[in-house]
Amino acid sequence: MPSSLAAAIALEGLRLLAALGWSISLRALGWLAIITAAAIALLAFAAGLTVFRLLCSLEAEGVIPLNGTAGSLASFTAITVVIYLAGGVALREMLGPRRLAVQGNPNRGLFRALDVEMRHVFLATCGPRGLVVFLASASLATSAVATLAMSGLARPASVLLLTATPFAATAAVLGIGGWLAAHEARPFTLAHRSAVVMLGSAALGVPAYLGTRLLSGGLEPRGWRLPTMWEPVAAAGILAAGLGGAWLLTVSWARMSRDSFPLRSSRTIRRPRTSKAINPTAALWLNLVSSRHHHAIASTVSLVTLAASTAAAVRLGGFQAEKAGPSASIGTVVPCMALVVTLTVAELLSKDNGLVVLVPRLRVLWENGSSTRSLISGVLCTQLGFTLALLTPGFAVMGWAATGVPFWGAPSVIAAAASATVLGSSVSTAVVKQADGSADVSLAAALLTLLAAAPAGLLALIPGLFGLIASCLYTVILLGGVALCFRQRIIRLPSASRE
Repeated sequence: MPSSLAAAIALEGLRLLAALGWSISLRALGWLAIITAAAIALLAFAAGLTVFRLLCSLEAEGVIPLNGTAGSLASFTAITVVIYLAGGVALREMLGPRRLAVQGNPNRGLFRALDVEMRHVFLATCGPRGLVVFLASASLATSAVATLAMSGLARPASVLLLTATPFAATAAVLGIGGWLAAHEARPFTLAHRSAVVMLGSAALGVPAYLGTRLLSGGLEPRGWRLPTMWEPVAAAGILAAGLGGAWLLTVSWARMSRDSFPLRSSRTIRRPRTSKAINPTAALWLNLVSSRHHHAIASTVSLVTLAASTAAAVRLGGFQAEKAGPSASIGTVVPCMALVVTLTVAELLSKDNGLVVLVPRLRVLWENGSSTRSLISGVLCTQLGFTLALLTPGFAVMGWAATGVPFWGAPSVIAAAASATVLGSSVSTAVVKQADGSADVSLAAALLTLLAAAPAGLLALIPGLFGLIASCLYTVILLGGVALCFRQRIIRLPSASRE
């Protein structure tokens, strides 16, 4: 093994151990990784064997109204699961922090000083993920082939497709990871993220709709069947994905070998234009939208949108949860989900826009003549409006998918959770400041936030108009209390401007 690759693997192992807080040797970590990979492969094989045998039995008995070639349901399901597995990993590579694992690595200077090559850092960071994708997809494909062979339904075309799918999926994931490692990351614009969310909604919603219609028998009167030509189409897609991924990996590998951690950036860095805020509310809004954590917030909102799209597709497919016996109470989960997700988004917002960060600035503005009413209304309007606009549509759709009626209490629950976050920061003066200027609330503030936000979600569980009115009334009262505590924090409680 080249010394550069060994150093990259050792540094990545040390980073992982530091993140986990474990005090074990790198050798023990390596053995643990091998055992984990073997366990993933065995579990995927066992689960696939069980599911595919069940699908073959249901298809043979006519329980599932499918009129395609015998055994094609198991093959189609295995290939679809592998595609979704690889697609999920690829999306995480492109949208999550993994796209900065090489280009945005904080140890670039150390790698350059130790002569650790970029391609070896790529192998150490992206290689394990590609290996997990290959093991999981190969185990699923092997279980599908074994099931078809035991049932006497194995055909050369299906076996060849199932054999090629894991290699194509792994090549696609490694190709995308290599391209991101070899090229400097560009920030995702709103248009890019919106396009990805729409494509993801279609990729999840259409199969959810068709699967629901199929399982409920809703497609049988239309003579729906799995097209006989699906295998050539799947073969063309798998071939394109495999060759495209291999080409991307080859080009990226050559670039990483040629330009390994260059000293100068090849792209001109565009700094965002700054505009003068004419009032405190505009300044608060600019500070809010330019938060360093907006990528995490956007990822959370994207997940809510994808979940709402999938749930709506299942509802449109004919599944009515309120009439499905044990799942009739699934509508009670929506208020709890809205509460938890809003608290998560509010916590991310508070890192750069919480009262721990804003109170010293607001105190200076108040001392220079700004009214507390304008300051308080600016903070509440910007943070509550921002959170409501992002989360209300998704949870309203989830409520309709679960109960047949939109979740009208979503605005009150979301506003209460966001207001409770401001309340916790107003009452508790203990702060946890970070080195980069951001701050986290204390444990006492987090507990107070949860206790203040919970009643809105509990009241929203009451069926009918009474629960909606009670939740809205509690939110209004909570907003009044937040405003009073906020004013006291600015005027009387200790702030950094008085120290």
